[in-house]
Amino acid sequence: MNIQSAKSWKNGVRTDLINGVNCIGRSVFVAGTDVHIAGFQVLNQAKLWTNNILNNLTPVSGNNTYANSVYVLGADVYASGAENDLPRIWKNGTGTTLSTNAGRPGAAVAVFVTN
Repeated sequence: MNIQSAKSWKNGVRTDLINGVNCIGRSVFVAGTDVHIAGFQVLNQAKLWTNNILNNLTPVSGNNTYANSVYVLGADVYASGAENDLPRIWKNGTGTTLSTNAGRPGAAVAVFVTN
C-alpha cells in the first residue's frame, strides 16, 4: 500500500506535518519565524499548514480542491490552486473563484502579492 505523508525539512531535520497522511505539500513560504506549507489531501481537500498546525482551505462551491502555492504579506496568508478543475485563490483560508476563458478548466499554480 502506498501512503503519502506530507513532510518538511529544515537543515536536514525532517518534520512530519500534523494530519499529513495521504497529503502532499507543494509550496513553502517562511515569514519571520512562521513556516507555511500549501498542499492537499489526496483527491479532495486543499490544506495549509502554519507552524505544523493544519487548516483546511474552504471550498468555494464543492470538493476536489488542492493548493499549489502559498505567499504571506503582513498578516494575510494567500494560497492558490484549484477546485473542481477551476482556478482558486484563498486569502486567510477563504476561497474565491478566479475567472477563466469561457469556464475552461485550469488551476492557479503560483501566487505573489504586492501592496
